[in-house]
Amino acid sequence: MLSLCMLYGDLAIISDIVLRPKPEQEGLLAMILISGSCGILITMTSILTVTTSGPLGINLAGTLKDVGLTYAGFLFFDDVKATVNVMIGLALSFTGAVSYLVYRYHGLKKSE
Repeated sequence: MLSLCMLYGDLAIISDIVLRPKPEQEGLLAMILISGSCGILITMTSILTVTTSGPLGINLAGTLKDVGLTYAGFLFFDDVKATVNVMIGLALSFTGAVSYLVYRYHGLKKSE
């Protein structure tokens, strides 16, 4: 990726923005810094989740996130209609993820 940036001159543009920002580019610099900070935060959160609950924990967290975002998409956007099959699939995904989390929680409580 770095070689593509160097080939097309994007690296020079980004270094100019970071080292010598113009007044109209201050918002872009802020967005680059915020984006980088969020990327580091997501990476650290993923590492912490995998460390504490294993790789299956991050998979379940992703499933719960996807189900929640899909439900929110149905609520906020009118151009997509939820069919019965889609709602049943989402309910099964959510139920399966939550039931595994409860099962895993009780298993950990018994081992303590």
